Amino acid sequence: MNVLQGAVADGRHVAHFVHRPRDLAVLLGASGATTLILGVALAVSVHAVSGGRRSDSATLLIAYLAGAAAASAVPVPAGLGSTEAHLIAAVVSARVPVTQAVDAVLLFRAVTFWAPAPLGLVLTRILRRRGAL
Repeated sequence: MNVLQGAVADGRHVAHFVHRPRDLAVLLGASGATTLILGVALAVSVHAVSGGRRSDSATLLIAYLAGAAAASAVPVPAGLGSTEAHLIAAVVSARVPVTQAVDAVLLFRAVTFWAPAPLGLVLTRILRRRGAL
């Protein structure tokens, strides 16, 4: 598919949402909810690693949003490396000690990025055996 064909196909997808605002609302809501849940997961990871030290959850959520936005600007697959660096910097800016920030971000990435992969492989194998894939 060349660039022009891709642009035409993308235009058809956008036109679909113009005529179906409910679908657009569901898409935007799901995207926003995913981002919010990941921000909460980072805050929970910081709280788990900090050993009871109080951290402002709203600040951590904003730190996640800033770190994720900055990391998405770096063109590497899945943001590996850049995401962690930006999130650590964002968590440290929320007044969390560096060692705890590193531990929290590594825990966060392990749970939200790496843990689903083996589960997906197992479930894919089960679905193939059942003929669902």
